[in-house]
Amino acid sequence: MNRALGAALLLSLAIGCARGGDMPLNRVAMRESHPRTIALVRGNTPSPGFPRFFRLCSDARRTYPCADVAGWVNSARSNELANNSGIADPSIEIAETLMAALSKKYSLARMEGVTIRAPVTVAELSKPDYPQADLILAVGTLGWGFGPIGRGQSHVSYRGTIGLIDMRSKAVVARATCTYNPLPNDDDPQYDDVIANDFALLKGWLHQAAETCSDDYRLRILGIYGSAAR
Repeated sequence: MNRALGAALLLSLAIGCARGGDMPLNRVAMRESHPRTIALVRGNTPSPGFPRFFRLCSDARRTYPCADVAGWVNSARSNELANNSGIADPSIEIAETLMAALSKKYSLARMEGVTIRAPVTVAELSKPDYPQADLILAVGTLGWGFGPIGRGQSHVSYRGTIGLIDMRSKAVVARATCTYNPLPNDDDPQYDDVIANDFALLKGWLHQAAETCSDDYRLRILGIYGSAAR
């Protein structure tokens, strides 16, 4: 079961920026409750933020913008670029990493998950359309992309959320937000370098964002360390 439901991502019960802020998991209580199954509910990927760039040309008389290099100023063109170039939302990697860590840590059987686009409540998750697992891991992206920081240089950013819901008690037992936005510096690459080799540098940045947020969630919120992490 892999269904797209509704309109815009709002994992209202689970996202870390929601009221109350981050909530680390009570690991003792989790282990003593003996969950047996877990399923992933991942938010549908929002349109990435890609900038509009113009390449400058010159002749004997003037310098002028001669080519719309990117022009990804709307969601349709941004989505097309990401899909055609294999530029992946970091939440996909984050979700798989955390599912593996939780499944190993608590000896959980993994049930098939869903991708959603709708506001979700615990009551909604209890319906037959959703996985009937003891635990639901909700993972979503709030924003992602790259843009100019001056002098023709570019910079990547990512912001996402997770929530762990115990469907037996109908309670959110952990939640967090992660922001990956390294400080710009003089060594940041030029735009042409970012898009070279089928966006290899951008893909590497987004993988680093996924690793950074996965480690933050795993250590700070879920308390999974060492050999149980993989």
